Amino acid sequence: MAVCRRNIGEKNTLLENISVHKMYRLKSLPNLRPVCPPSPEEDGSDTPRLFRSSRPDYMTQDDADTLISWGIQSIIDCRATYIYKDAGGDRVLDSIFQPVDVQLPKCRKIKSSETVTLKDEKTAYISPRCDMRNGVNSQGPVKKHFLINFSTTAHRTNIFLSLPWYIKLVAVFVAIVDLIMGTDMHYLHIFVIRSVLNKQGMIRVYKDFIDYSQTSICSALKLLTDESKLPALVNCAAGKDRTGIVVALVLACLGMSKEYIAEDYSKSEEGLSSVQQWLEKEMKSYGFSKEFTLAKAETMLELLDYIEKRYGSVEEYLQVIGFGKEDQDTLRRNLGHKSE
Repeated sequence: MAVCRRNIGEKNTLLENISVHKMYRLKSLPNLRPVCPPSPEEDGSDTPRLFRSSRPDYMTQDDADTLISWGIQSIIDCRATYIYKDAGGDRVLDSIFQPVDVQLPKCRKIKSSETVTLKDEKTAYISPRCDMRNGVNSQGPVKKHFLINFSTTAHRTNIFLSLPWYIKLVAVFVAIVDLIMGTDMHYLHIFVIRSVLNKQGMIRVYKDFIDYSQTSICSALKLLTDESKLPALVNCAAGKDRTGIVVALVLACLGMSKEYIAEDYSKSEEGLSSVQQWLEKEMKSYGFSKEFTLAKAETMLELLDYIEKRYGSVEEYLQVIGFGKEDQDTLRRNLGHKSE
């Protein structure tokens, strides 16, 4: 069994994790793998506490049953509710995991003492598959599928303000056209992607998430400090970008080296190989270049270097966003690792 600790050779850990990953593969859930399985001698169990994957919307019932048999208690989805609501697929997990909106604070950061709150049930999205009679469905208590918006108004606003003045000028014109045509800023998004993001690369998107989606990142991590929500599945659309950032921060909190984290991140290319054509087609429809379908170790290494340069270290960054030392210690314990 893989052991994810700083005092054990990380090359051996990576090799051992290959066999662990093969144990947890589901055909209808691409890019699925455990995140740093716990050490049996520390945890008393060899069952992973945390998994990562692409969107679970298209899972077959058989694969969903297998996933549930692993004891998954919650799904932490780094997508906005409106995105999930309009997603395709049968979403068979909705009959077990109730989709719920995570409430993000506006115009402020999350405090270390705060816990994750949910939006009012009256305004929350209720899946037609989720029978909420007295909080249970036909198969037992309803677990939670937490939906966290990483592209908030603050995130988009800060990105716009960081654009060169001449790009802002054209962007305003395109936004006016979108408003007239009622296209929900579709052409503005494509314009910004093609004129800015494709030129600056995927690393620009990752840095923007780190700087401008801090409440979203903190909320995802806070959920992992609640032991009742573990084992958990973390996902986004492809399971490599927003999920990759959250998992990278988790692994750094566990004391793994930057090289280990980058190598783990790069496994998403193999994990998505079965849906590579679909991924390229989808990214192209948004205006993204092919680079945005890749998961190169160098990209994650650059992001981790950026965090260290701007915030001092990952631990200091986590404290800045509201995930304090006590939260970090709890996360380590919950994932079966010794506190620093």
